[in-house]
Amino acid sequence: MGIIGLANSARFDNNPGGVISINGTSWYGLENSYIFNNAAQISIGATVEVGFVGFYNLGSLDNSAGGIISIDRTSKFGMWNTGLVNNAARITIGRVAQAAYWGLYNQTTFNNNPGGVIAIDRTTNLALKNEDNRTIGLSDPSDDIYPYPDRIPQLAGPGIDTYAEFTNKGQIIIGAIEQVGLNGIRNVGNFYNTGCDAYIESYGNVSHYFVRRANRPDEYHNYTQFNNSGFIIEYAPCCSGLITNNSGVIRNLNGGYFDVANNTGILTTTPGGGPNAGPILTVNPSLTISQGQTTTLTASEAVSYRWSTGQTTASISVSTAGTYSVTGTVGDCSGTATTMVTVRTPDLSPTLTLPQANFAASGPEATRNFTINLYEVGHVPTASGTVVITLTAPTGYSLAFSNTLTSLLVSGGGNTPIAVQNSKFHVTNNIGNQQLTLTINSGEGIGADSQLILGFSMTRTSANSGSLSNITVNVANDGNPTNNVYARIITGL
Repeated sequence: MGIIGLANSARFDNNPGGVISINGTSWYGLENSYIFNNAAQISIGATVEVGFVGFYNLGSLDNSAGGIISIDRTSKFGMWNTGLVNNAARITIGRVAQAAYWGLYNQTTFNNNPGGVIAIDRTTNLALKNEDNRTIGLSDPSDDIYPYPDRIPQLAGPGIDTYAEFTNKGQIIIGAIEQVGLNGIRNVGNFYNTGCDAYIESYGNVSHYFVRRANRPDEYHNYTQFNNSGFIIEYAPCCSGLITNNSGVIRNLNGGYFDVANNTGILTTTPGGGPNAGPILTVNPSLTISQGQTTTLTASEAVSYRWSTGQTTASISVSTAGTYSVTGTVGDCSGTATTMVTVRTPDLSPTLTLPQANFAASGPEATRNFTINLYEVGHVPTASGTVVITLTAPTGYSLAFSNTLTSLLVSGGGNTPIAVQNSKFHVTNNIGNQQLTLTINSGEGIGADSQLILGFSMTRTSANSGSLSNITVNVANDGNPTNNVYARIITGL
């Protein structure tokens, strides 16, 4: 094709639907020295090598929504910027074939904006290099400071000093498909991974180099910065360099290390969330607890926390059923996690035992003895002093309860007395001996899957002969009203 596939020195708009395909050049696939706006597809080196550089930008490049720039098969740089790049779309380097010695080389201003995705694979030395091309003058000109490691002079870009500034507010994914050489990112300029959508995932080292003094090669000085207020996830096994300021999240997941000069964020070796992810919630002992128990909710993966309860500690203890949420904040970024706590309550089910339910008009056969069994069927013990039952007799009958009674013969139930636990209860309301409300004593309760038996007597006073009615027992609402009432039919002879 020639030395350069496409050279632009005016304004070039690749609008939606456009396709640019460049192969077989000897120097650059595409060179832009003025204005290049892309909202469509650019393919460089998909089938044949394109020489030193895939996309060489000396002017202004705007890769906007819908734009896809794909670069493969270059010998030096996949993309080289000495101008201005604004990316809000997708740039892929080395997706299908070896891309370059360096994947993306920035010497001036490169903005990967929200929505922008840069994916780099298959480089032989490093994926992304952000490097000043300048001399830092000191009082002694012979002791000027130069970037370290040494730049490549013949590829250092046109003109004199440049100041490399790379700002990432989108996603950078390095080496997810195939290795990228020694480094994922090598910064010798100013690199800002900033904002709640800023995300770097690298399978190569993420390093920030100092600069060195020319006449004193063993002395290093930090004239540039690598600041992170977003998220960095690194899988490289070794030797990540100095992060100047971290107020975001750095995850080192493959046994290597990070040097961080100033940290107000999170440094961790455990997997976790990415951009805007909420805190990780752990629970001890369980999200389902019994009435009267507490469980502890603990949030992690943030610097500060605020719960829906208003508490601001990392852990809270709760004993009430409901939905709990916590907002975790790291720097300027926050996310919310929610969980639900369920409290198991006791479930009491009553039965009434009265085999002989025929009542004479007078005499001994006008009174019948019966028992009430209170079963706990919810596998949860009742709290102390909380069991309340109400026994209701029909009109024409009267009830009797004695808390000194320890056993009784149930009418029609044989000759063996039944042990009762009347001493555990006391009468709290009596309506004409026709309705009795009993409350269990303080300090007493019914154990999980256990029962209590109470003894009563009922006497026919004025009920009509031949009448048919019900005696009922009702347990105060315990969370499951479907089994709180039991009724027994009785007959007046």
